[in-house]
Amino acid sequence: GVILRCGYRGYGKSGTLVEDKKFRHFKKMCKLYQIPWGVYFFPTAVSISEAREESGFVANLIAGEDVSFPIFADSEKSHPLGLGRSDNLSKADRTTFLIEFLEGMKVYGYNAGVYASTSWFKDRLDDSRLLKYPHWVAQYAKKCTYTGNKDGWQFSSKETVTGIPGRVDMSEWYGPQSETHAIALPTLRRGSKGSEVIILQSNLQKCGYAIATDGHFGPATESALISFQRMTELVPDGIYGPKSYAMMKEVLK
Repeated sequence: GVILRCGYRGYGKSGTLVEDKKFRHFKKMCKLYQIPWGVYFFPTAVSISEAREESGFVANLIAGEDVSFPIFADSEKSHPLGLGRSDNLSKADRTTFLIEFLEGMKVYGYNAGVYASTSWFKDRLDDSRLLKYPHWVAQYAKKCTYTGNKDGWQFSSKETVTGIPGRVDMSEWYGPQSETHAIALPTLRRGSKGSEVIILQSNLQKCGYAIATDGHFGPATESALISFQRMTELVPDGIYGPKSYAMMKEVLK
């Protein structure tokens, strides 16, 4: 299979979100030749709100697609001299923003994990907070010394593949190493708060409901959800559980 870069947030102060200019072409070729594919995104978020924005950006790029791998956030330096907008974040903040991105992808219905080098997992991330997420570990060596569970090991950046000019990265892929990597979507109901509610409200807006995206599951959100459930022949209980998640994903496709 192939994991494609779908986009990135710019490394400078403005932090513009950018779609990779070759993503659509490579995606098209993977589908044409029936090659399993997935995506990674290069985040440089420096706030919770930016991390949420990044997960929404990626979800829009792959909406309606059947990806074969978890969605990966590529955590590393964006500038060789450490001058990128997120290069000097504390370990705690970098990990917090990554988790916000990963949880955001889960709300959209995708499993998501972290790509980083063995040393980056050790020195620049609080890996103890990331253990429940898939790990794709980079270490260009004869052996990967990362001691935790990993779904894949990127062992080289100097390989060749027939039909592709130049060098490519290559990984060994093992698949999920832990049951905790399965998607565990939260059940939302009246009184729920947080980023998951914001995404629900945003999705309801896309379905035509005029509600605020304030992160509070109140009467207006409940009423819109019940209407959505009735329209899609679900039990109109105002609770956003697995069946409503699955239906919302289908409707948004």
